[in-house]
Amino acid sequence: MSMFMEAAMLPSPEEGRIRKGRPQKPHTPIAQRLTQPTVVVFLDLKAAFDSVDRQALWQCLWSKGVPHKFLTLIKGLYTNSRNGVKVYGKLCPEFTTSTGVRQGCPLSPFLFNFVIDTIMKDALPASNACGVEVLPGPPLTDIEYADDIALLGSDPV
Repeated sequence: MSMFMEAAMLPSPEEGRIRKGRPQKPHTPIAQRLTQPTVVVFLDLKAAFDSVDRQALWQCLWSKGVPHKFLTLIKGLYTNSRNGVKVYGKLCPEFTTSTGVRQGCPLSPFLFNFVIDTIMKDALPASNACGVEVLPGPPLTDIEYADDIALLGSDPV
């Protein structure tokens, strides 16, 4: 399923997802190519996986064209999901969660990236100051790496 999810994501140049066999800091060469004055705002999303709204996740998956069969399977993983926490070596009683994606699940980075990609694509075009020219083509507006995001702009608004 991970192979399908990665193919469906249609990775953009902004995204530096953590993936097996990929460099851990893929955007260093991009930063080194910046020749114009650039404003960079760094965002580090705390508890990123825990904060994913599942209804928004389902909508993002559907809008990206994830087949109904896969969407149903993924929803099934999260229906009545229960978690536990160890405190001082003792397992606390389980509790039900209604938000977030599973910690440690190989599918979770893909699911998180579906949501963050949608948010970034909706939010960034609204700003006139977004993006810097790195290569010919559309400006690079952001660099994403797991739950870290760098917003790029050429005009210090």
